[in-house]
Amino acid sequence: MTLARAAAFLVAVAGAAAAAAPERARACAACSLGDPTLAAFGTERPYEGRLRFTFEGRYREDAVGEARVDRVALEELRAELGAAWAPADDLFLQLALPVLFRHLREVNLAETSLLATGDLELRARWQLTRGLAATAGVSLPTAPTARRADGSALPRELQPGSGSVDPSLGVAGTLDDYPLSLTGSAWLTAPTGDAGLSARLSVAAQAQLAPALALRVAVDGRVDGKSTEHGVTERDSGGAIAFIGADVVISPATDLVLTIGGRAPVWNALAGWHDEGVVMFVGVAYDID
Repeated sequence: MTLARAAAFLVAVAGAAAAAAPERARACAACSLGDPTLAAFGTERPYEGRLRFTFEGRYREDAVGEARVDRVALEELRAELGAAWAPADDLFLQLALPVLFRHLREVNLAETSLLATGDLELRARWQLTRGLAATAGVSLPTAPTARRADGSALPRELQPGSGSVDPSLGVAGTLDDYPLSLTGSAWLTAPTGDAGLSARLSVAAQAQLAPALALRVAVDGRVDGKSTEHGVTERDSGGAIAFIGADVVISPATDLVLTIGGRAPVWNALAGWHDEGVVMFVGVAYDID
């Protein structure tokens, strides 16, 4: 799949979701919060009874292995359905289930495709103060084991899931002086299986250009520990990588928010032979109450 086709797919998904949404919602989430800043899924603040449904389409590229030896190139389309509900003014309960379409090309030109679910994620977000939140979560091993054309398992770095129950802890903060805002988050995942410890960091600056339009510039980073397979450390696992990108956040109707964005790697210190490519995504979030 080319980047152009992937971009067309994501834009079409966003357009279909916007067209399917009702013209008016029962309530305005921003009004309930007294905050006109547009918020994508994962950065919104809770208020009692708030219910938000989301869809995200994401395209990414990945490659693991030595060129002309054992390299495997991956193209992945990820469709993730999510929901967040606030039983109280300071608590959000979230869940997300991804569905993946993956195409793999091996060094011997063998190609395989896979359509499957990824790992189910459950999270809780406590709003400690207006600008600070703590998060905790767990991912459940609902993804299958992906295999090469010869039936052998792919490297851990190319699996659609970790294969284990993985708890996570994090913290998120927001500084805002409308129409400008700055958000940051740190997230640590400790897999109970063969995957390595993983820390994710994200910082984004947002400018509200109009009541229904915002622009964000973001830097995302990840640091991974080494993974193992049958007790043996995997060569092409672990290390660090950083991405930079931008998002456009649009609200075409009351309580409907679209996010269109992309990321490109600007620093790659992943261990072994491991190269990650561009990421493009379209997100749709809709508040019911």
